[in-house]
Amino acid sequence: MIVPVLSMQLLDFSFLPDSFDFDLPLRTRIDCVAWRVPSVAVRLSSVSIVSGATISIGVMLEGPTADDPGATFVDTFHPQVDFNSTSLAPGFWVVSSLADVGSAIRVVARGIRGLTPGPIQAVVSIDVILKNG
Repeated sequence: MIVPVLSMQLLDFSFLPDSFDFDLPLRTRIDCVAWRVPSVAVRLSSVSIVSGATISIGVMLEGPTADDPGATFVDTFHPQVDFNSTSLAPGFWVVSSLADVGSAIRVVARGIRGLTPGPIQAVVSIDVILKNG
């Protein structure tokens, strides 16, 4: 099963101050109950990232609960694909994520700025591929 996460769009973390990072949830509560192994497919169309900065696309395990639908328990960030000043576009990556993820995952873009001012941008599209083996 293919779950669209993000159509071709600009991820722009240029606003980040020095030595800061920011997590941007792209899609939450992707139901994985019937599936064992999610993979993340990332298409890179263009990239402009200053030295010392990174954009990471990754997943977080989620544990939504019926007892409190407003609360979601989230695991740590598991990076799948990283873009930096040496990344070349166009590109395409399919990375298998964690096995036996449980009930749900979220896909997150994390921007990280070092000490150098400049752009932290990438135009990407992202899908999650759910399978049982």
